Amino acid sequence: SLPIEDGYVTFSWVGGTGVVTWSAGVCKYVGTFVVTGVDVRSYQILVQASSPNHKSVSVQVTIEITQTATQLVPISEVVSIANFRDIINITVYLNNTDRNLPVGGATLSFGVGNITGSLIELAILGYYSALIDTSLLSVQEYTVSISSVKPGYTPSSFVFTLTVEQIETEIV
Repeated sequence: SLPIEDGYVTFSWVGGTGVVTWSAGVCKYVGTFVVTGVDVRSYQILVQASSPNHKSVSVQVTIEITQTATQLVPISEVVSIANFRDIINITVYLNNTDRNLPVGGATLSFGVGNITGSLIELAILGYYSALIDTSLLSVQEYTVSISSVKPGYTPSSFVFTLTVEQIETEIV
């Protein structure tokens, strides 16, 4: 059977409606669905085709909207040693691993000992940072956990070690 080049093909679903156009280069009808802002789940898309000299047809197509995978990448040291009363900078990069692109607008938090806090988004897309005041901690080794959340994206987390040491002193 030969393709029908003069057809009129449309689609409709909860995300909207649109027209699918003939592409001579691939000898198929080609269209784009915008899925930004829809919930993660399965959706039915109704595709309908008509042509002046052919019977109309319709078909249901199922698409699965999944979360975008992410990975937190440490920019600062993953093993830190600091003196009591030092201020430690934590900087991380949140990567969309599906497309290797930065992820902005996420909520990042950290926890160390009895301290919790938020990382702020920096001016460079995908980068987040926080400061940890070690004077709020005791002298010992800690596990610092950092996690990210953003709707439509998989949560990501990682941990690193922070060792708070005594301040070196000497008698002069």
